[in-house]
Amino acid sequence: MVFPNSAGQTLAEHNQTARFGPHNVSALLDYVCVENRLGFAQHAAYNYLPVCEFPWINKGWRDNGEPGFEDVVFDDCSITMGQALNNYDSQCVTFIILSLIPVGLNIWFLKYTNECKMKKQQNKYWFMLKKPNINEKLLLLNVLLGLFHAFRCIDFLGYAMRLSLTTTHTISTGFCVAVPIHLGFLLVTSWITLVDGGKTKKRPRWATVTYRTAVITSYIVEIGGGLYEYRSGEAIRWKHAINGSVSSTKYIVSIFWMTIGGSLCFIYGQKISNQLKSGKVGVEESPQLKRMKRMCRLSCLITLLGILIKLSGVGGRRFQTNQSIPTCDKLAINAIPVFIFCEQYIITYIFQPMYQGKRFTTHVANRMSDRIASTAKSTAGRSSKSRKTTGATSATGTSGGGSSSKGSSKGSSKGSSKGSSMGGSSNGGSSNGGSSMGGSSMGGSSTGSSMNSSTSSSVASMNSSTSSSVASSSKSGFSSFFRSGNSSVAPESEMESAFSNASSAASDASTMESEMDGEDGEDIVTGDEIGSTGDDKL
Repeated sequence: MVFPNSAGQTLAEHNQTARFGPHNVSALLDYVCVENRLGFAQHAAYNYLPVCEFPWINKGWRDNGEPGFEDVVFDDCSITMGQALNNYDSQCVTFIILSLIPVGLNIWFLKYTNECKMKKQQNKYWFMLKKPNINEKLLLLNVLLGLFHAFRCIDFLGYAMRLSLTTTHTISTGFCVAVPIHLGFLLVTSWITLVDGGKTKKRPRWATVTYRTAVITSYIVEIGGGLYEYRSGEAIRWKHAINGSVSSTKYIVSIFWMTIGGSLCFIYGQKISNQLKSGKVGVEESPQLKRMKRMCRLSCLITLLGILIKLSGVGGRRFQTNQSIPTCDKLAINAIPVFIFCEQYIITYIFQPMYQGKRFTTHVANRMSDRIASTAKSTAGRSSKSRKTTGATSATGTSGGGSSSKGSSKGSSKGSSKGSSMGGSSNGGSSNGGSSMGGSSMGGSSTGSSMNSSTSSSVASMNSSTSSSVASSSKSGFSSFFRSGNSSVAPESEMESAFSNASSAASDASTMESEMDGEDGEDIVTGDEIGSTGDDKL
C-alpha cells in the first residue's frame, strides 16, 4: 500500500483516511491525545494502534510549524517526534551532563583513593586497578553505569533516531538496570562476609552462589530479554513494538533479585549496626554507626524505588504487545532516566571517600560556608568603614563650629571689655543663653559646642569599633562551627580503621570495606574487630 507521504506509513493501520475519515484531524488528535494520551491514557498501551510508524508523526505536530496542533497535516507522517518537540535535543544534552557529573566525581574518588594508599600498595596508573577492593569496585561500577546512561541519553526515548531503539538503545538500557543489581549484591555480600565469614573472613558458599546467580541472570535477562522483546510474538509485525510477555517476565526477574538483595541488605545492615553499638546504652552514636545506618537506609530506599518502577511496568505490559505512544506534551516524560539518576547520585554519595576525616560533600559545604562568611565580613567591613568616615566628617564639622564659636567669644569678650555693660555681664552669667552680645558666649556657647563635638566623635568611633568587633566575632564563630577539625589532617574515621588491617594512618582513608572479598585473595579482616572496638571500618 502506497501513501501520499509515506516516510512513516508502512502498514494498513497507518492509513489515517481509512481509519478516521477524510481530513478528520480532530478524530486523530482525540484518539492519540485523549483516549491514549501518554501517561494519562483512558485505554491501556496494548490497545493502541499506531497512526504512524514509530518514531514518525504527522507534520505540524506539537512544535513543528506553529506551536500546538492547529496546523497538523492529516495523513502525512513525514517528521520524527524529535522534530516535533523543540526542547527534546536540549533535554538530551541536559541528561547527558547530569549523568556525567557522578562519573567525574567517581573517577576523582578513584584517583584520590590510590594516592592515599601506602607506596607499595599504589597502582602505577590509578585507572588500572590490579586488585581493586570493595570500595573501588563499587566506584568502578558506578562509572560504568554513568557512561552507559550518558550514551543512552543521546536519544533517551528514541525520538530522534540517533540510537536504534531495538539494538544500541536497548543494550545500554539493559546495562543501566543490571549494573545497580550487580552493585547491590556486591555490597551486601561484603556485609555477609563480615558477619558470617568467621576469622578467615571467607565469603559463605551460599552467598557466593546467590551473588553469581543474581549478577549473571540480571545481565542476561536485561540485555538478552530486551533485544528479544522487539523480535518475538506480534512485535515482529510492528516496528518498535514490545512483546509484553517477554518484557513482563524480565521485570519479574528484576523484582525477584531486588527483593532478595534488599532483604539481605536490611538484615545484615542491622546486624552490623547492632555490633557497632557494642552494647553501649545512652551513648551518642559514633560516626561509623551513623554512616552504616545511612548506607543501609539509602540502599533499601533505592531498592524499593526500583521494585515499584518494575511493578508498574508489569501492570502496564500485562503480557500483551505494547506500542510506543507519541507524546502530546511539550516535554518528553519517562521514569527510567529519573530512576537511574537517583541510583547514580545516591551511590556516589554513599561511597565517597573520606578527606581529612570528613566526606567530600562536607568539604563542599565548608567551602560554601567560608565563602558566605567571607562575603558577610566584607560587607560588614565596608559598612563599618562608611560609618567611620561619616563619624569623622561629623566630628570635623563640629570642631570647626567650636573654633568659630571660640573666635566669636573672643571678639565678644574684647568688645565687652572695651565698652561698658551693654547687654549683659562679661563674667559669663548669661553665657548659657548663647547671646553673642556683651561677651556672654565665652562661658556657655563655646563649652557646649566643644562638648557636643567630642560626644559625637566618640559615639561614632564607638559604633564603628563595635560593628567591626561584632562582624569579626560573627565570622569567627560561623567559620569555626563549619570548619572545626579542618585545621589539620584528621586521622581516619573510626569506621574506616577497625575493619582494616592497616597499621598506618597513611592507609587508604577513602575505602569503606577494605579488601573484604576472601576468594579473590584480598586482605581479610578479623572477626574480633567487629563490635570489640569503636574503630570499625565498613
